[in-house]
Amino acid sequence: HLVDGEGLLGAVLAAVGAEAQLESAAAGGATLRFADKAGLARFVSRFPMEVARVAPGLELVQAWVRWDEQADGLSGALALRLDQARSLRPSRLPQVTPVIDPSPRGGGPMLAAAGLVQGRRADRLDAGLDRKLWMGERAVTELERRMLQRVSADGTPQQPSRPPEGVSWPTDIDEISGPDRAYVAVVHVDGNAIGQHVRGLSSLELRAFSRALSSVTRDAAAWAVEKVLYPGAADRVPGRIVVLGGDDLTAIVRADLALDFADHFMQRFAEQSRSDQTLKQVTGGAGLTASAGVAWVRAHHPFNDAYQLADALCSWAKAHGRMWDGTPPGLVGFQRVSDSLARDPRDQVDLGRRLALDDVKLPARFGFGPYLGGCSREHAAARDAGFVSLRAIRDVGKALRASDLPRGAFRELVRLLESEPERAQARWERIQQVQERGRVPGWDALGESLADLDAGLRGQLWALGQRVVDGIPGDVALTPWLDAVVLSRHDAHVVGGVR
Repeated sequence: HLVDGEGLLGAVLAAVGAEAQLESAAAGGATLRFADKAGLARFVSRFPMEVARVAPGLELVQAWVRWDEQADGLSGALALRLDQARSLRPSRLPQVTPVIDPSPRGGGPMLAAAGLVQGRRADRLDAGLDRKLWMGERAVTELERRMLQRVSADGTPQQPSRPPEGVSWPTDIDEISGPDRAYVAVVHVDGNAIGQHVRGLSSLELRAFSRALSSVTRDAAAWAVEKVLYPGAADRVPGRIVVLGGDDLTAIVRADLALDFADHFMQRFAEQSRSDQTLKQVTGGAGLTASAGVAWVRAHHPFNDAYQLADALCSWAKAHGRMWDGTPPGLVGFQRVSDSLARDPRDQVDLGRRLALDDVKLPARFGFGPYLGGCSREHAAARDAGFVSLRAIRDVGKALRASDLPRGAFRELVRLLESEPERAQARWERIQQVQERGRVPGWDALGESLADLDAGLRGQLWALGQRVVDGIPGDVALTPWLDAVVLSRHDAHVVGGVR
């Protein structure tokens, strides 16, 4: 709303009489080209005050450079100016209120109360928290009106995506996680190699590309919401989109729906980008792909930490996709945080130790990720390099969840993988002996799903694969069990609303 041409930004431009062209608008920022310096000066003086009025406490960074039709490196120069401006401490107007109670949550002077709860006064709110609650309710309208606006193949807007009858959007994290679920998932999706495609585009071409990209992203988000979140809804939609703009999507969704949501978005994003005439022309007909990071956290885990982890997982997946020329595959990385500390995804996969496999000392890695998702399941180059589909690892988790195998034995297996990977193999062999003797239901299905994941896992805890090590592709020892145990608890296949 703040940076959209139809929202506050457009209103301020009109109010100050500044002539400007909106070049691009992404999740949290916008780039404008002003016709004259006087209009720029009027805008940059007024816009921060309007942002402070609409969203008290939200920090705004502005920067500008001289524009030249023939100049190169303008975007880099502008990014440098933004970084410099971001390093300056913002000045705040004093709030001297000796006779007004402070808000216990925000610290500012209290100006409102959230209402009565069982006859007692609820949260005392300062300006920032009061406006945040108001914007949260208002955002539902914006979400349906603009963010989830689907478009047809010829670019014609369709009816916005709205929840089913009797279902509303959640306004609290507990309405997303549900009464019996302790975890939610933060999903972050980002387009692959967007920067490569926009290099060399003229101002007019960049503007058209930005509009087409935003349209495809919104359509993919609406598709994922309709196919995954709406079928999983009771009285509340089990998820809420937090950021949607440019090629970025960030959402909080119920834990068991996270991978389906990300996978549906990635698939639709790739398909629509190949249908859009502007994107087809810029990409040479190949279209675009996106990669995703999914962080499972407890419902009241600090959101910023969870977002940073999901973003890092997405970046980790995208880094692996850069190994190929042409269109990168869409990859998914995921991790569960079971305590208050969110580890960097590289800590999950780079153990810093070497494991003897086939008489060769190899780096040992937890998981086969990042996994091929969306339309990248059949990406030949990634498949040849040893990457496996998201479906394959989800099948292992599904088989483990459906079996009668003892969960304690597999939790112990994962513990040994983290501390003593060599001893873990002996424990895995013992589990196999016990299960094969007892013919435990589900054991055969689990073995088949492991073999589909990698033929080397028949009777083995580790398999030989190839991943990026210190920026260079190389052989590594991979084991699926950490991912499989996490998925057995937090993942659920959703097809037509039936799990």
